[in-house]
Amino acid sequence: MCKTDSVHFDNSNIRDLAEVTIPSNTTKLYFEDNLITNISTNQLINLPGLNDIHFQRNKINFIADSAFLGISNVTFIDLGENKLTSIGNMTFFALSNVRQIRLYANKINHIADSAFQWMSNLKFLYLYRNELTHLSAMTFHGLGQLKCLEIHNNDIADFSGVFSLLKNLTDLNINGNPFTSIKADFFIGLEKLEVLDIRSTSLVSIEDFAFSSLNTLIKMDWIGSPIEVIETNDLKGLTSLGDFKLGFTPLKHIEEGAFSDLVSLTALHIIQSAIVAPPPMLVI
Repeated sequence: MCKTDSVHFDNSNIRDLAEVTIPSNTTKLYFEDNLITNISTNQLINLPGLNDIHFQRNKINFIADSAFLGISNVTFIDLGENKLTSIGNMTFFALSNVRQIRLYANKINHIADSAFQWMSNLKFLYLYRNELTHLSAMTFHGLGQLKCLEIHNNDIADFSGVFSLLKNLTDLNINGNPFTSIKADFFIGLEKLEVLDIRSTSLVSIEDFAFSSLNTLIKMDWIGSPIEVIETNDLKGLTSLGDFKLGFTPLKHIEEGAFSDLVSLTALHIIQSAIVAPPPMLVI
């Protein structure tokens, strides 16, 4: 079970954390592939050196408020592939040292406002493959240091203003969500964004200057979205964009001047689109 300060309870048919005794010098703790259904208050205590904790592939559907109070020095939490449906505003209380949390492949349909406020040093947040239909700017209140956000493959139809507090975000993945339009305030506040993934959405239109605040964006991918026309003002402001993928779409027409701000573009991918050949002004 133990190897130095790493403790493994993987694949042990554990149903409750009360069934085990965790050594106080543990730094990495593994509960992968068990039958745990909840994490209660005071089940994780007196573990001052714990850095990593892994709960992926259990059946966790409930986490008590302040359940992680006894592991306040942890920097990494993986709760992926469980059965969580909601995140409350006290679920992650006292986890100010967490740098990465993985909540992917649950059944999360609600996140309370300021639920992540206790994680002021969080850099990586993974919320993909859940059942989210709505987010607001307050969902991410307190995450001013966040670098990477993955919320792809949910059911969110509008991201207007959602990212306005994420001033240091560099990598955003919202692919596989059913939004049909990119509105003018979709990306407001993203002052340092470098990578944007909007593949396989329902995108058919872009409001004028919707990307104008993304002058640090280097790579954008919207392969597989049903947009047919790129209008003159759709891509204004993308002066740092170097790699642009828009293939496997029904794209039929790109208006004159639509690429005029793409002065850094070095790679353009339009394969399997309805355009037979790129217009002269698109040749790189």
